[in-house]
Amino acid sequence: MLPATSRGSASTSSSFEPMSRTNTYSSHEGARSIRQSKRVSMTALYVSMSAKDKDLEISDDLARAQRVLRDLKSKISTQSKKNFVLEKDVRYLDSRIALLIQNRMALEEQNEVASHLDEAAELQEGLLSQ
Repeated sequence: MLPATSRGSASTSSSFEPMSRTNTYSSHEGARSIRQSKRVSMTALYVSMSAKDKDLEISDDLARAQRVLRDLKSKISTQSKKNFVLEKDVRYLDSRIALLIQNRMALEEQNEVASHLDEAAELQEGLLSQ
């Protein structure tokens, strides 16, 4: 059996749902049955329309935010690739600088040894010529 409610209380319910159909009772062959009313209040219609506008605005904001996010991700990816190439170049240049430093040190050491050999040769010549 269905609970008995009055028609007035069904239309002024405190739990308002926009765009919902109200339950009404109709009698059919002496028995009560529930049917959905196709009438919607104008307030519910306006609330629903403004909610759709807000959903569109939210959807537009979401689409804009997603587009900005995609653009930022693309920029990050591009910059990351550039950074990788630059870091590779820095490592290459660093190894070349290390080789130049080693060559410079080897050259200075060679010049120092050559100068010592020249001094030793001069001493031997001086000792032999005396």
